[in-house]
Amino acid sequence: MCCLFGMMDYRGRFSAGEKKRILSVLARECEERGTDATGIAYCTRGHLDIYKRPLPAHRMHFRIPADSRTIMGHTRMTTQGTASRNCNNHPFRGNAGGTPFALAHNGVLWNDHILRHAHGLPETKIETDSYIAVQLLEQQKALDFDSLKAMAEKVEGSFVFTVLDMFIGLVVGALIGIIGNFNALVGEGALTAWGTVSSAAVSTAAIMAVFPKVAGIFASAFTTLTDAYKSKAAKSGEGREWYLSVNDACGYGEPNTLVTGILLIPIMLVVAFILPGNTILPMADLCALPYMVEVFVCVSNGNIAKSVVSGAIWFSLGLVVASVLAPTFTQVAVDAGFQLAQEGVYIISFGIMCHPLIAGLFYAFWSQNPIIIGAVVIAYFVLYFLFKKNKERFVGYLENAAAAYSAY
Repeated sequence: MCCLFGMMDYRGRFSAGEKKRILSVLARECEERGTDATGIAYCTRGHLDIYKRPLPAHRMHFRIPADSRTIMGHTRMTTQGTASRNCNNHPFRGNAGGTPFALAHNGVLWNDHILRHAHGLPETKIETDSYIAVQLLEQQKALDFDSLKAMAEKVEGSFVFTVLDMFIGLVVGALIGIIGNFNALVGEGALTAWGTVSSAAVSTAAIMAVFPKVAGIFASAFTTLTDAYKSKAAKSGEGREWYLSVNDACGYGEPNTLVTGILLIPIMLVVAFILPGNTILPMADLCALPYMVEVFVCVSNGNIAKSVVSGAIWFSLGLVVASVLAPTFTQVAVDAGFQLAQEGVYIISFGIMCHPLIAGLFYAFWSQNPIIIGAVVIAYFVLYFLFKKNKERFVGYLENAAAAYSAY
């Protein structure tokens, strides 16, 4: 088996030398799983670069550009395709519908020849079984959750894939950077302004590339938990009605949820600029929007149009709330010793504080007023009692509301 490793410097705090040392340590630790070849992929200056050699990790000399924020790596133990031919080593380069990407694989696929014949995929000089995953993604001309899911469902064997791309995040980050530096893009100081634009683009691309993959790791954990609990639930839960609470990562890749979240990214960027009194421009939270719309998708039974409208209204209110709370959050961070990158920057968790109820709770406890805090605690128990007493009515209402809509 091989080994996968990587790092994300989302704040850009590490120098090129520090990144090189970190990756060297990671790669050498991964030699235990493979010494036939080593490779890395990273984004720099708007391009996707791959560096790989038929060498063990301890003999590799990584050269990491200072502007690279996200790097993924692979150490290989050969199972198919000689490592002496560098094209057989990971990561592999691909292009799906104009989106360049790099893919690395840990495991063994045993139906690559069957899939290549069944799907009419071209023969290639790359002998590695893993490369069939690249070809399947390229054939779909898209790099998204649907194409990744389709690819993973077709291959057979043991596998973990890592995929690095940067297109959506690169565009979003570049647009934000251009708007924020619009008056300085020409004339004196233009070079600095365009540097800021590039930094914003690469940083946003890194966040939007890595965040969903980390979420997928958490989501996959529930499969193991579910399998482990099945036998116990079958014995002790017979005849009982169960309500299961799961992490929202489980719904991240659901098609309607994902489409709704992606559609809301440009909408919320526009709203952030035109909403009167707003001082918040969500950055890292943009890729979390598919998390945050799951409730709207559920109660509308997957109706994307209604979910988008509901999400836009809710998040617009969240921008107002976050704008009010941001100075307080920032002051707490500064008092704790956090150094702001520049003046005029706020620290806020839009993903949490966009919920008016959570914001209200925050203010109640922030006030340190025992009367207000006591009132909140009492209100909680009252509402909890009312829900327990009328649970069937609440659940019935939600079920009926969801059934009233048709998904499209």
